[in-house]
Amino acid sequence: MRIQLSPLTPFNLDFTLCCGQTFRWDKKDDWWYGVAGEKALKIRQNGNTLEFENADPDFVKSYFRLHDDLPMVFSHISNDDHIKAAIKEFRGLRILRQDPWECLISYICATYKNIVAIRQMLLNLSEKFGEEVHFDGCGFYKFPTPAVLAKATVKELAGCGLGHRARYVSETAKAVCGDSFDFERLKRSDYETARAELL
Repeated sequence: MRIQLSPLTPFNLDFTLCCGQTFRWDKKDDWWYGVAGEKALKIRQNGNTLEFENADPDFVKSYFRLHDDLPMVFSHISNDDHIKAAIKEFRGLRILRQDPWECLISYICATYKNIVAIRQMLLNLSEKFGEEVHFDGCGFYKFPTPAVLAKATVKELAGCGLGHRARYVSETAKAVCGDSFDFERLKRSDYETARAELL
């Protein structure tokens, strides 16, 4: 399938997927392969065209935030010289609309680690605790659910290379499974409210 991108709103797939905001995408030839929205998929950019397989166009637009008005965002944040330089250097980089659970665990794992190590931890977690899916002749793993990780022992989690982070992942999974935590409510909350609850 294809999506035609507006030339007025910049988008750069490579910048977006390899900048360190997401860790479970791999590039093979000119295709990016990953698991998002419960499915394995592949996607590539050819100029102003996005080509992809095994994903719904609406999901792709939402995940990559193609409806966001990037020039308007730039106009609000480009007062700082460092931000201005970053916008120029990485034009088209977009903040993904990731699954909040996977994103939360990814950044717990990210503390004091480089991207290679973070990727390995998340791969280990997914292979040990996630559900395998097949696509394009390859096996991929969904990210494990909160319920699955809540049942895992700290020792099992540490065995995935998490080290001291294993305890935090375990406690977070148990908290997310509790009645008081609701990602959907957080999505509807303003920034300060959501931040206070997460901290």
